[in-house]
Amino acid sequence: MAPACLHFSWIVRVLFVLCCWVHFAFTEEFTLDRANVTEIPRDIPINSTEIRIYSTPILSIRHCEFSKFTKLTYVYLHNTNVSTIPADAFADTEIQTLYLEYCKLEEVPNLSPIAASLERLSLSGNKIRFIPADTFKGMINLRYVNFGWNLLTEFPDFSALPSNNVLQTVSVYYNSISNLRHSALSMFRELETLNVQSNKLTRVPNIQGL
Repeated sequence: MAPACLHFSWIVRVLFVLCCWVHFAFTEEFTLDRANVTEIPRDIPINSTEIRIYSTPILSIRHCEFSKFTKLTYVYLHNTNVSTIPADAFADTEIQTLYLEYCKLEEVPNLSPIAASLERLSLSGNKIRFIPADTFKGMINLRYVNFGWNLLTEFPDFSALPSNNVLQTVSVYYNSISNLRHSALSMFRELETLNVQSNKLTRVPNIQGL
C-alpha cells in the first residue's frame, strides 16, 4: 500500500504544479497604484486579464479604451478623477467584474457591450443620482451590484433585468432613497442580500417572501 500512496501523492503534486503553471501562463494582471498620471497608460500588456488602478488622478477614459484587451475579465478603478466614460469604452470585451469606485461619475456608463458577460458591478462612491432602467438589459449573469455611497433618491429600476436572472446581492447603502415597494423586488428569484442601510426608508420589504 505504501508505494501506491507515494505514487498518488506524486500525481497530486504534479497536478498542483500544472494548475499553477496554467494560472500564471494565462493570467496577466496589471496594477497601477498612486501614480502621477492623468490617463490610463498605453503600454498595458495586450494579453492582460485584469487591470487594477488605485488612487491615481486619471481624468478621462479614451474611446474604445479597453477594446484591445480581448482577454480582459476584470477592471477595477478606485479613487480616480474620471467623471465620464465613452459609450464604446468596453466594446469587444467580455468583462465579468467591473468596479468603478470612488471616482466622480455622475451617470452610469454604457454597459450594453458587456451585458451578457458581467457578473459583478460596483459603482459605489460616485455622484450618481439616477439609474436608468435599461442599465440591466441583457444582464443574464449579473450576481452582485453595488450603488452604495451615491446620490440616489429612488431605488434602481430593475425591470429590464432578464426574468431568469441570477442576481443575489443588491447594495444601495448610504443614499437618500425614501421609498422601496415590494413590487420593486418582484423580479428577483435568487436574491440573498439587500443592503439599504443609511437611507431615508421607513419600511423595508422582507426579501424572504420573494
